[in-house]
Amino acid sequence: PNTSLSFLYAFFAQGLFFSMWHSDATVRNPRAQLELAEELSDVLVKLPIGKSMHFFEAFLIIMRREWFKIDRLRLDKYYSLVRLMMRKILVSSSYSR
Repeated sequence: PNTSLSFLYAFFAQGLFFSMWHSDATVRNPRAQLELAEELSDVLVKLPIGKSMHFFEAFLIIMRREWFKIDRLRLDKYYSLVRLMMRKILVSSSYSR
């Protein structure tokens, strides 16, 4: 996409990264982080395939840039987010055929 659109995808992906950063599981809802990761990854299925691919690319760029800042206590929730994003982009691309 054009430069301004790429910036918006990156900005949105950065926001998703930090919403995940600040999510914590609680005693009442230990699955809160997994539920958030599921909701965030649903974006890929709801967008048209071209936009999904551009957003996924921006997501991967943000993850690559921020990965080494993730501490060991937050690592599992990011593994879940990456796994779900990968699954949803594959599902989304298989429906577009």
